Amino acid sequence: MTVLCVLFALQKYCCFDPKLIDDDFSRYADAEKNSDCSESTTTDTDTTTGLAEDSYASDHCVEEPSKKRRKSYQQRFKDSWQHGFPWLEKKSDKSFCTACLKTINGGFTHLTRHEVTDFHIENMRKAERTVKISDHFNDEKKHQEKLVKSAELKLTMFLHEHNLPFLLMDHLPKLVASVCPDSKIAKAIKCCRTKATNLTKDVIAKERISVISEKLKNCVFSIIIDETTDINTEKSLAIVVRFYDNDECKDRFLGLIKVQSCTANDIFTAICNFFKEKNIPVTYMIGLAADNASVMMGNINGVQARFKAIIPHLFVLGCVCHSFHLGSSAAAKKLPRSLEDLIRAVYYFSHCSNRSGRLQEFQIFVELKPRKLLHPSATRWLSLQNGWYLKDFQG
Repeated sequence: MTVLCVLFALQKYCCFDPKLIDDDFSRYADAEKNSDCSESTTTDTDTTTGLAEDSYASDHCVEEPSKKRRKSYQQRFKDSWQHGFPWLEKKSDKSFCTACLKTINGGFTHLTRHEVTDFHIENMRKAERTVKISDHFNDEKKHQEKLVKSAELKLTMFLHEHNLPFLLMDHLPKLVASVCPDSKIAKAIKCCRTKATNLTKDVIAKERISVISEKLKNCVFSIIIDETTDINTEKSLAIVVRFYDNDECKDRFLGLIKVQSCTANDIFTAICNFFKEKNIPVTYMIGLAADNASVMMGNINGVQARFKAIIPHLFVLGCVCHSFHLGSSAAAKKLPRSLEDLIRAVYYFSHCSNRSGRLQEFQIFVELKPRKLLHPSATRWLSLQNGWYLKDFQG
């Protein structure tokens, strides 16, 4: 039965066109040939054998289409970038950072990312603090900087002259710049209270003391001294020197010395050490002025006695105001006490606005210039004398 089925199938197959049968056999042969070629190329992995088989497969087998490689695009430098990035330069048609000394590959986005990095920011700060070599040869810029420094020193010395606080320097340069908007010097002034304080201590004070010290090395002089205690309870000694210069007698502040104690020995030692530090001959001193305290004017252990031991011709002068006060106090004891009590009692007008207004109205009524009462101070010498008078009323 099976044999009959096979014969029947062959008979049926033979009924087709022989040409079609030949085509089917040729396709089958080609498929077997291609499969043999692919197996020979994938099984062998050796170098020499693989190359030979690949060349054979390329000659006899069907080639597969290769994938196209994507072309890389190199961003070229654009001159317009320099307007947004002042640190950028063109180098070999690429972006170059002058602060980091680094070439940046990419476009505008890469430049923006580089600008905000910590490394770049730190290098930019260093570059701003670095003085360019070309600035040393720019005479106009050097002259401008010199004028700016001179303006800062003058503003600081203005505070000294008028006894104004350094806190004012936080606002004074800004005021000058707003008043003179067309001045480059006014806009370039950068001086606040901290800088003004340092200029006073480290520049102006040292320079003036140096100039005065040089003059005292070649002329005779006198000194006026007085000890004091500052707000920090530190004891200091102020020295004012009087000398003759350019046909004029001048008084100049020479220094403020810190002392451990206000004994005669410590004060004398501090003054001698100060003169020695400034290379000023102590023997050129011809006069000494101080208050009438025993520490200063003691004939045995006082400061003036110690100076006279090394300078026999020294002229000593006590405080005239202090001496006059002692004489006036002794004379005032001969006057009735009620007079001083009256002067102090009349001052109660200043504690009440109504009474001060009535006093002013009375002065206008009797055709007197409005004046105000002065308070007799308990610490100022001869203040009771001013209590007899009325000062001009300004407000």
